[in-house]
Amino acid sequence: MNVLIISRCTKRAREQSCQIIDQFAERTGDAAWQTTITMEGAITLRKLLRKTARRNTAVACHWLKKNGQTELLWIVGNLRRFNAQGRVPTNRTTLQVIRNDSEHRWQSAESIALLAAIAGLFHDFGKAGLCFQQTLKGESQHLCQPYRHEWISVRLFEAFVGEQTDEQWLASLTQLKAADEKAMLKALKMDTDKNCSLLGKLPPLAKVVIWLMLSHHRLPQSHSTRPQLIYCEGWFEKQLNADWNSLNHKSTEKHQWKERDFKNVW
Repeated sequence: MNVLIISRCTKRAREQSCQIIDQFAERTGDAAWQTTITMEGAITLRKLLRKTARRNTAVACHWLKKNGQTELLWIVGNLRRFNAQGRVPTNRTTLQVIRNDSEHRWQSAESIALLAAIAGLFHDFGKAGLCFQQTLKGESQHLCQPYRHEWISVRLFEAFVGEQTDEQWLASLTQLKAADEKAMLKALKMDTDKNCSLLGKLPPLAKVVIWLMLSHHRLPQSHSTRPQLIYCEGWFEKQLNADWNSLNHKSTEKHQWKERDFKNVW
Protein backbone atom coordinates (compact mmCIF):
# COMPACT_ATOMS: atom_id res chain seq x y z
CA MET A 1 0.00 0.00 0.00
CA ASN A 2 1.04 3.60 -0.60
CA VAL A 3 1.47 5.74 2.53
CA LEU A 4 2.12 9.38 3.31
CA ILE A 5 3.94 10.17 6.56
CA ILE A 6 3.78 13.62 8.12
CA SER A 7 5.99 14.73 11.00
CA ARG A 8 5.29 17.65 13.30
CA CYS A 9 8.09 16.80 15.70
CA THR A 10 10.21 19.52 17.23
CA LYS A 11 13.60 19.80 18.93
CA ARG A 12 15.43 16.52 19.60
CA ALA A 13 12.37 14.43 18.68
CA ARG A 14 12.51 15.77 15.12
CA GLU A 15 16.04 14.49 14.55
CA GLN A 16 15.32 11.06 16.02
CA SER A 17 12.05 10.53 14.13
CA CYS A 18 13.63 11.59 10.83
CA GLN A 19 16.41 9.05 11.25
CA ILE A 20 13.88 6.25 11.74
CA ILE A 21 11.45 7.25 8.97
CA ASP A 22 14.30 7.76 6.47
CA GLN A 23 14.98 4.02 6.71
CA PHE A 24 11.48 3.22 5.46
CA ALA A 25 10.48 5.99 3.05
CA GLU A 26 11.72 8.72 0.71
CA ARG A 27 11.33 12.33 1.69
CA THR A 28 8.88 14.43 -0.30
CA GLY A 29 9.40 17.53 1.84
CA ASP A 30 11.07 18.83 4.97
CA ALA A 31 8.72 16.85 7.17
CA ALA A 32 6.92 14.52 4.77
CA TRP A 33 7.62 11.05 3.36
CA GLN A 34 5.89 8.83 0.84
CA THR A 35 6.50 5.18 -0.01
CA THR A 36 4.97 1.83 -0.85
CA ILE A 37 4.97 -0.40 2.19
CA THR A 38 3.21 -3.46 3.58
CA MET A 39 0.90 -3.29 6.58
CA GLU A 40 3.52 -5.20 8.58
CA GLY A 41 6.11 -2.61 7.59
CA ALA A 42 3.86 0.24 8.71
CA ILE A 43 3.30 -1.50 12.04
CA THR A 44 7.05 -1.99 12.48
CA LEU A 45 7.67 1.70 11.76
CA ARG A 46 5.08 2.67 14.35
CA LYS A 47 6.69 0.43 16.97
CA LEU A 48 10.14 1.96 16.36
CA LEU A 49 8.76 5.49 16.61
CA ARG A 50 6.95 4.68 19.86
CA LYS A 51 10.16 3.33 21.42
CA THR A 52 11.90 6.69 21.04
CA ALA A 53 8.81 8.92 21.38
CA ARG A 54 9.18 12.07 23.47
CA ARG A 55 6.91 14.89 24.51
CA ASN A 56 7.68 16.69 21.23
CA THR A 57 7.07 13.67 18.99
CA ALA A 58 4.12 13.88 16.58
CA VAL A 59 4.00 11.64 13.48
CA ALA A 60 0.94 10.68 11.42
CA CYS A 61 0.73 7.93 8.80
CA HIS A 62 -1.92 8.11 6.05
CA TRP A 63 -2.93 5.32 3.69
CA LEU A 64 -3.31 6.68 0.13
CA LYS A 65 -6.02 4.55 -1.48
CA LYS A 66 -6.47 3.90 -5.19
CA ASN A 67 -9.80 5.74 -5.32
CA GLY A 68 -8.10 8.95 -4.25
CA GLN A 69 -9.31 8.74 -0.66
CA THR A 70 -7.00 8.72 2.36
CA GLU A 71 -7.30 6.92 5.68
CA LEU A 72 -5.43 7.72 8.85
CA LEU A 73 -3.60 4.59 10.00
CA TRP A 74 -2.00 5.85 13.20
CA ILE A 75 -0.51 8.78 15.08
CA VAL A 76 2.54 8.46 17.32
CA GLY A 77 3.17 11.08 19.97
CA ASN A 78 1.26 14.29 20.62
CA LEU A 79 -2.28 13.85 19.27
CA ARG A 80 -3.05 17.55 19.70
CA ARG A 81 -0.88 18.47 16.74
CA PHE A 82 -3.34 16.75 14.39
CA ASN A 83 -7.11 16.58 14.19
CA ALA A 84 -9.14 13.37 14.25
CA GLN A 85 -8.37 12.75 10.56
CA GLY A 86 -4.65 13.43 10.95
CA ARG A 87 -4.80 16.86 9.28
CA VAL A 88 -2.53 19.71 10.28
CA PRO A 89 -4.02 23.10 11.27
CA THR A 90 -2.84 26.12 9.31
CA ASN A 91 -3.44 28.44 12.25
CA ARG A 92 -4.70 28.46 15.82
CA THR A 93 -6.63 31.11 17.70
CA THR A 94 -8.31 31.55 21.08
CA LEU A 95 -10.63 34.23 19.72
CA GLN A 96 -14.38 33.63 19.53
CA VAL A 97 -14.66 33.39 15.74
CA ILE A 98 -18.40 32.61 15.72
CA ARG A 99 -19.82 35.69 17.41
CA ASN A 100 -23.41 34.47 17.75
CA ASP A 101 -25.30 31.21 17.48
CA SER A 102 -27.11 32.27 14.33
CA GLU A 103 -23.81 32.04 12.40
CA HIS A 104 -23.57 28.34 13.27
CA ARG A 105 -25.63 26.14 10.97
CA TRP A 106 -25.51 23.14 13.30
CA GLN A 107 -27.18 24.50 16.41
CA SER A 108 -28.96 21.15 16.85
CA ALA A 109 -26.00 18.86 16.13
CA GLU A 110 -25.53 17.82 19.75
CA SER A 111 -29.25 17.20 20.22
CA ILE A 112 -29.35 15.05 17.07
CA ALA A 113 -26.37 13.03 18.30
CA LEU A 114 -27.98 12.46 21.71
CA LEU A 115 -31.29 11.36 20.20
CA ALA A 116 -29.45 8.99 17.85
CA ALA A 117 -27.60 7.55 20.85
CA ILE A 118 -30.89 6.89 22.68
CA ALA A 119 -32.33 5.27 19.55
CA GLY A 120 -29.17 3.17 19.32
CA LEU A 121 -29.72 2.00 22.89
CA PHE A 122 -33.23 0.67 22.17
CA HIS A 123 -33.13 -0.16 18.45
CA ASP A 124 -32.16 -3.86 18.68
CA PHE A 125 -34.05 -4.88 21.82
CA GLY A 126 -36.46 -6.73 19.54
CA LYS A 127 -33.76 -9.25 18.67
CA ALA A 128 -34.07 -10.72 22.16
CA GLY A 129 -37.43 -12.29 21.23
CA LEU A 130 -37.65 -16.08 21.05
CA CYS A 131 -38.79 -16.05 17.43
CA PHE A 132 -35.77 -13.99 16.27
CA GLN A 133 -33.36 -16.12 18.30
CA GLN A 134 -34.75 -19.32 16.77
CA THR A 135 -34.25 -17.91 13.28
CA LEU A 136 -30.73 -16.78 14.22
CA LYS A 137 -29.82 -20.28 15.43
CA GLY A 138 -31.40 -22.02 12.44
CA GLU A 139 -34.08 -23.62 14.63
CA SER A 140 -37.02 -22.06 12.76
CA GLN A 141 -38.64 -23.17 9.52
CA HIS A 142 -39.06 -19.50 8.58
CA LEU A 143 -36.34 -17.13 7.35
CA CYS A 144 -38.08 -14.12 8.88
CA GLN A 145 -40.46 -13.24 11.72
CA PRO A 146 -44.06 -11.98 11.68
CA TYR A 147 -42.86 -8.62 13.03
CA ARG A 148 -39.45 -7.14 12.30
CA HIS A 149 -37.15 -6.70 15.28
CA GLU A 150 -37.22 -2.89 15.02
CA TRP A 151 -41.02 -2.91 15.38
CA ILE A 152 -40.68 -4.94 18.59
CA SER A 153 -38.06 -2.45 19.76
CA VAL A 154 -40.42 0.44 19.00
CA ARG A 155 -43.19 -1.19 21.03
CA LEU A 156 -40.80 -1.70 23.97
CA PHE A 157 -39.74 1.95 23.82
CA GLU A 158 -43.39 3.01 23.59
CA ALA A 159 -44.08 0.98 26.73
CA PHE A 160 -41.10 2.57 28.48
CA VAL A 161 -42.29 6.11 27.70
CA GLY A 162 -45.93 5.37 28.49
CA GLU A 163 -47.79 8.56 29.39
CA GLN A 164 -44.67 10.43 30.51
CA THR A 165 -43.61 13.75 29.07
CA ASP A 166 -40.23 14.09 27.32
CA GLU A 167 -38.72 15.54 30.48
CA GLN A 168 -40.05 12.67 32.58
CA TRP A 169 -38.94 9.75 30.41
CA LEU A 170 -35.50 11.30 29.88
CA ALA A 171 -35.17 11.60 33.65
CA SER A 172 -36.36 7.99 34.03
CA LEU A 173 -33.65 6.89 31.60
CA THR A 174 -31.00 8.20 33.99
CA GLN A 175 -32.49 6.34 36.98
CA LEU A 176 -33.29 2.87 35.65
CA LYS A 177 -34.19 0.16 38.16
CA ALA A 178 -34.80 -3.59 37.84
CA ALA A 179 -38.49 -2.99 38.49
CA ASP A 180 -38.71 -0.82 35.35
CA GLU A 181 -38.40 -3.92 33.18
CA LYS A 182 -41.53 -5.51 34.68
CA ALA A 183 -43.45 -2.25 34.32
CA MET A 184 -42.37 -1.91 30.69
CA LEU A 185 -43.37 -5.49 29.81
CA LYS A 186 -46.71 -5.00 31.56
CA ALA A 187 -47.43 -1.89 29.45
CA LEU A 188 -46.22 -3.54 26.22
CA LYS A 189 -48.77 -3.57 23.38
CA MET A 190 -48.37 -6.95 21.68
CA ASP A 191 -49.70 -6.99 18.13
CA THR A 192 -51.32 -10.18 16.87
CA ASP A 193 -52.53 -11.51 13.54
CA LYS A 194 -55.97 -10.09 14.38
CA ASN A 195 -55.02 -6.82 16.02
CA CYS A 196 -52.40 -4.36 14.85
CA SER A 197 -52.98 -1.15 16.76
CA LEU A 198 -51.57 2.30 16.16
CA LEU A 199 -48.81 3.77 18.25
CA GLY A 200 -50.01 5.61 21.31
CA LYS A 201 -49.90 9.36 21.79
CA LEU A 202 -46.26 10.24 22.39
CA PRO A 203 -44.36 13.46 23.13
CA PRO A 204 -42.23 15.06 20.36
CA LEU A 205 -38.77 13.78 21.33
CA ALA A 206 -40.07 10.25 21.82
CA LYS A 207 -41.50 10.40 18.28
CA VAL A 208 -38.08 11.33 16.91
CA VAL A 209 -36.45 8.40 18.72
CA ILE A 210 -39.13 6.01 17.42
CA TRP A 211 -38.64 7.28 13.87
CA LEU A 212 -34.88 6.72 14.10
CA MET A 213 -35.43 3.20 15.42
CA LEU A 214 -38.11 2.34 12.88
CA SER A 215 -36.13 3.58 9.87
CA HIS A 216 -32.64 2.35 10.75
CA HIS A 217 -32.91 -0.44 8.15
CA ARG A 218 -35.42 1.03 5.70
CA LEU A 219 -38.11 3.66 5.50
CA PRO A 220 -41.67 2.61 6.35
CA GLN A 221 -43.74 1.47 3.39
CA SER A 222 -47.13 -0.13 2.92
CA HIS A 223 -48.54 -2.33 0.18
CA SER A 224 -52.14 -1.36 0.85
CA THR A 225 -51.96 2.32 1.79
CA ARG A 226 -50.17 5.06 -0.09
CA PRO A 227 -49.24 8.09 2.03
CA GLN A 228 -50.86 11.34 0.99
CA LEU A 229 -49.26 14.70 1.66
CA ILE A 230 -52.50 16.28 2.81
CA TYR A 231 -52.56 13.82 5.74
CA CYS A 232 -48.84 13.96 6.54
CA GLU A 233 -49.24 15.86 9.80
CA GLY A 234 -51.41 13.16 11.34
CA TRP A 235 -49.74 10.14 9.72
CA PHE A 236 -47.69 9.20 12.78
CA GLU A 237 -50.68 9.08 15.14
CA LYS A 238 -53.44 7.99 12.74
CA GLN A 239 -51.81 5.62 10.25
CA LEU A 240 -48.48 4.26 11.47
CA ASN A 241 -48.70 0.65 12.60
CA ALA A 242 -46.92 -2.63 11.85
CA ASP A 243 -48.35 -2.63 8.29
CA TRP A 244 -45.78 0.05 7.41
CA ASN A 245 -42.81 -1.89 8.74
CA SER A 246 -43.48 -5.63 8.95
CA LEU A 247 -44.83 -6.47 5.52
CA ASN A 248 -44.77 -10.22 6.21
CA HIS A 249 -46.90 -10.29 9.36
CA LYS A 250 -50.04 -11.46 7.58
CA SER A 251 -50.35 -15.17 6.84
CA THR A 252 -49.97 -16.04 3.16
CA GLU A 253 -48.94 -19.10 1.16
CA LYS A 254 -45.33 -18.00 1.55
CA HIS A 255 -45.60 -17.25 5.26
CA GLN A 256 -48.09 -19.48 7.03
CA TRP A 257 -47.84 -18.13 10.56
CA LYS A 258 -49.24 -19.97 13.53
CA GLU A 259 -50.55 -18.52 16.76
CA ARG A 260 -47.39 -19.51 18.61
CA ASP A 261 -45.27 -17.57 16.07
CA PHE A 262 -47.04 -14.35 17.05
CA LYS A 263 -46.62 -15.26 20.71
CA ASN A 264 -42.92 -16.13 20.42
CA VAL A 265 -42.06 -12.93 18.55
CA TRP A 266 -42.70 -11.01 21.78
